[in-house]
Amino acid sequence: MSQNPCAAWALICEIHSIHKLKKVKDHRSKSYITYGPEVLLYTTLLKNVMGLTSMRSMSDALNTDECIENVRKTLQLDELEELPHYNTFNDFLTGLEVTELEEIRTYMVKELFKKRCFNQYKIEGRYWRVIFFGSMTCPIIKEW
Repeated sequence: MSQNPCAAWALICEIHSIHKLKKVKDHRSKSYITYGPEVLLYTTLLKNVMGLTSMRSMSDALNTDECIENVRKTLQLDELEELPHYNTFNDFLTGLEVTELEEIRTYMVKELFKKRCFNQYKIEGRYWRVIFFGSMTCPIIKEW
């Protein structure tokens, strides 16, 4: 998605996507919650679209008045004084069920395909590229 940040931005601004973010289960104690899951996940998506590489850089870059106001409006919040500290993100993401993130990712990728956001990357305008990402090393078993 870093190749086409405008498409990614348009997708995460959609109302349907925001409702999906609001439905994520929050494992944190209700008495300590200041920011809902939609704020935490939406801001994390912004971090990734912007190419920020760490949670700390996200907190520094996005905690501006303009950004906070845009996040508030996009998420249709009554008020938002500041964005959460990166420790809040880490706490939330640590307890989040992986299946919930997978569902959101799958939904977003399907929506990007529906919107034909990846068509410009087809080979000769007809063929999809298939990429295998192999970052793990596997031990070679010598006994065959």
